[in-house]
Amino acid sequence: MDTSTDQTMAKLLSKLDQRRLNIIKYLISSDQEMVAIKELKTHFNCSSQTIISDLKQLILIFPDKLQFEMKYKYIKLVASPPPQVNAFYPYFFNNSIYFILIRTIFSQKIYYISYMCEKLFVSRSTLYRIIDSINQFFNSYYPSLSLTMNPFTIEGPEREVRKFYYDFFEFGYQLTQWPFNEVSHQDINKISLYLRHSMPSLGLYSSHPMFPIILAINLIRYKHNDLVQDSYLPRDLSSLQESLTATKAQFTIFDIEYRLKVSINSEAVRQLLVGLAPHTTYLSIQALQEEIRSSNDHSQAVANFFEELDQLTTSQQLSPLDQDKKDLLLLLLYNCCQDKLDLKENENYSKMQLTALEISNLKEKWELILPGFNARLQPILESFQSYFSKGLMAERTAIMFSYVYSFYPLTINHFYKDYKRLNIAVYTGRSYSTEEICGKLHLFFGSLIEVTPITDTYFMEDLDHSSIDILLTTYPLFNLKGITIHTIKDDLTTEDLGWIYQMINQLKFS
Repeated sequence: MDTSTDQTMAKLLSKLDQRRLNIIKYLISSDQEMVAIKELKTHFNCSSQTIISDLKQLILIFPDKLQFEMKYKYIKLVASPPPQVNAFYPYFFNNSIYFILIRTIFSQKIYYISYMCEKLFVSRSTLYRIIDSINQFFNSYYPSLSLTMNPFTIEGPEREVRKFYYDFFEFGYQLTQWPFNEVSHQDINKISLYLRHSMPSLGLYSSHPMFPIILAINLIRYKHNDLVQDSYLPRDLSSLQESLTATKAQFTIFDIEYRLKVSINSEAVRQLLVGLAPHTTYLSIQALQEEIRSSNDHSQAVANFFEELDQLTTSQQLSPLDQDKKDLLLLLLYNCCQDKLDLKENENYSKMQLTALEISNLKEKWELILPGFNARLQPILESFQSYFSKGLMAERTAIMFSYVYSFYPLTINHFYKDYKRLNIAVYTGRSYSTEEICGKLHLFFGSLIEVTPITDTYFMEDLDHSSIDILLTTYPLFNLKGITIHTIKDDLTTEDLGWIYQMINQLKFS
C-alpha cells in the first residue's frame, strides 16, 4: 500500500530517484497493459533516451521484482502477482544520499561539514545543495523544522521532530534488518512487555510494525535528552508511573538501563508514550471504572452495552467475553469516544489504527461468515457513542467496529469445545511482515490456532509435521514432508482466510 506518508517521504529523494520510483508506480498502475515509451516521456517530461536508461537501471537494481516485456516502442510490466510499490522503498531508504544523511543525523553524534563530506563522498557544494533541498522539503511538509550545520541537527519542536522521524522510518520499515544501532529489537520488545503490563490497551497495537519503531525513536530521543515538553498526557499517567516503578524488577529492565545508560523512570515513561497514547485517554481500566461509577447514566450505559453485546454474540454462536476482555474492550471504546481524532498530537497514534479501507474489508469478511452481525452491532456501538461523546462520527464508529472484531475470532462457538489447534508456521523473508501476518492470524482465529513465526530459512530444518500442520510462506520453494504448504502474497487475502477456516473445520471433524 502506498500511503500518504510514503508519498510525502518519497519527495525527499533526489529528482532521479523520484522519477525512477514514479516510473515503477506508473507501470504497476497500468495493470500489466502495454505503455508507450512516448507516453512515459510525456508524463515525466524527459527524453525517450532517459526513460530507456532508467528502465535499464531499474532492471539491474531489481532483477527479482521487475521483469518487462518490450515490443517496438511499447513496454509493460510482467509479474504474477504484480509487485507492491512499498516493496521498492527499502532500496531507496538504504541508498538515497538524502536518507543516509538524515539517518546519520539521527545517530546524534557530532558531525561537521568536513566529516560529512567524507562520509557521503560528496563535495561541499553538493552537500550544500542537498541541505538546501532537505530544507525546502521541510518548508513544504514540516514547516516548523529545519536542518542546520556545524554540528548537523534537525531543529524544531521536539514533538514535530519525532513525528518526522516516525514518518521517515515508516517509509523504510519493511527493511529486513532492525534500523537502530543504539537499542536492539529484543530490548524494545522487553520494554513493550513492561509497558503493556500496566497498560493493556497498548497491547492492541503492539503487533503493528510501527509500534517498536516509535518506541525505539522515543527511547533514543529521551536518552539524548531531547524531551517533549508539552502537556499532552494520558489522564491516569501518574498512577501508572507508580505501578510501573513497582514492577520494574519483574521485567528485568535494570539490564537495559545499564547497557543503554538510561533510567526508565517516570519521565521516561512519559517520553516513551509520545505518539503511542493520546492525551485524552485512560491507560488503565481502574481509573476509567472510577469515573464511570461516578455517573449513574454512564454506569447504566455500560451495563446496557454489554447486555446487548452478549445477546448479539450469543445469537451468533460466538463465545462470550470474560471480564478481563470486557474491561479492555470498555477501555478501548471509551477512549475512542474521547479521542479528538483531528488533533495534531494524535497523528502518530493513528498510524497504528486500521485505515477506513482496512476496516471496510474487515467488515466484508465478517459479513461473509456471520451475515447480519454488522447491521445489529452498529446501533449498539452508536448508542454507546452517544453517551460518551458529543456526537456520532462515522469514523469513530468504524474504529469501534474494529475493536469489537479484535476480541472475536471469525469462528463459531462449537469449535471451542473439544478441538485440536491448527499449528501454523509463517515465513515471509521480512521479520516485520511475518509478525504482522502472525498478529492477523491471532485476530481472526484466536485460540483455534498456534502460530510459529519463522525468522530465517535456517529454522526450516527444525519444522516437523508432528508440531506444524501448515506453512504459510511467500516463497513456495520448500519441500517439507508431511507439512501442507500454502503460498500467500504480502498480506492475507479473503481466500487465504477462507482456506485456513476450512483447514480448521477439517481438523475438528476429521
